[in-house]
Amino acid sequence: MGPQIAIYIGVVTVNYLVFILGVTSGLAGLGLEYHLARILGGLGEALFMYTSMRWLVFRR
Repeated sequence: MGPQIAIYIGVVTVNYLVFILGVTSGLAGLGLEYHLARILGGLGEALFMYTSMRWLVFRR
């Protein structure tokens, strides 16, 4: 369980920095309406979290 926790913390940190702060703020900064930027960021976040959990955190 120890290595999974470390990988999980890394995945959640990258998710927050890249998608929640980076993509959403970047798209909003480029002039896209904030709600649409947040939706697009959320789509990327969902894809990233699914693949990361599937193939990194809970792999067998």
